[in-house]
Amino acid sequence: MRKIKLNDPQPSYIERPVDDPKRAMDGARKQIRAERKRRAHFLITSPVRLRASAQESGGGSVSTQEPTDDFSGSTPLEICQSYAAGRISRARLVDELTRFPYVPGGMTDGYDSLIVDPPGTWSEVSDAMRRGIIDDEVYEEVFNRRHGLSGES
Repeated sequence: MRKIKLNDPQPSYIERPVDDPKRAMDGARKQIRAERKRRAHFLITSPVRLRASAQESGGGSVSTQEPTDDFSGSTPLEICQSYAAGRISRARLVDELTRFPYVPGGMTDGYDSLIVDPPGTWSEVSDAMRRGIIDDEVYEEVFNRRHGLSGES
């Protein structure tokens, strides 16, 4: 048995021998996919829960735009959530995000640096990428198409 010194760094996790590393990686990937689906489901159903709670409390209605026939959501975030839920393909996601009529982002008044973007801005696509709803490759492809770039570095 090895003696532990007071200043020796100790691992913050328990090391366990892995019999089959490939099987362990597959299990980890399944857990990640399940967590992403759970998050996507929560994000997609949150506007429905918000509307229901507003109607129950009598606090008025929550205004949400309806998706048009050309798009699977009324905002870029909703389009990304549809992709995460498996309702649309990656090709359709890229096409819709490329064609979406984005609204200008919020502007500061020169004194306050806090910006709250209205629905339908490019920041929703950036937010979807940060949350893990879409991956970096989708973000880069849409960005390059919208700006007329070839996509090659």
